[in-house]
Order: sequence, then C-alpha cells, then structure tokens
Amino acid sequence: MPGVFDKPITDAVIREVFKEADFRVAVGPILANHHFTVPRNADEHPTRSQRFILGATIIGGDLGTSEAGGTPASPSGYPSPTCRVWDRVPTSPVSP
Repeated sequence: MPGVFDKPITDAVIREVFKEADFRVAVGPILANHHFTVPRNADEHPTRSQRFILGATIIGGDLGTSEAGGTPASPSGYPSPTCRVWDRVPTSPVSP
C-alpha cells in the first residue's frame, strides 16, 4: 500500500479508501495476513512481502473519488455500505 514507512498501516487504509472511494472509515482488526520471502541470490538481496486484510466500517462519505483528476466510481457492482462483505475470516492462506 502506498504511504510513508514510518506510519501505521491503519493510516494508509483510511487515506486510500478516502482517495479511491470517498468513504471515511473506522479501521477494525486484522482479519488475515500472508507473507512470503525470496532468499538472497547472487544478484539480489532477500525480499519479504506481506499483505493484510483489515476490517473497516464506513462512517461517512459518498461513493465517488477525492483523487485529483480521478473519475467518480460507479455504484454499480459495489456492495451496499450496510452489507457484510465477509461472514467469516478465510481459513486458507492467501496465495501470493
């Protein structure tokens, strides 16, 4: 997720959801996470990639975009802000 390295991921979630969808959200717990590593080889340093799925509640805003030059999103295909997108946390790992 884009952002500054010394900021918590919750700040990035709040910023990116607002920028991309024009919703204000309260970030909840980490629902799932996954990581993978690539060992050092002759040409590259070792790499670790990690991703998180966080719960969030929409607390304000209207579907659109606040991104400069962005195109307002169409509500078609988006779940209702009042519906639960996940009924449970997935039990299988997320593949890279």
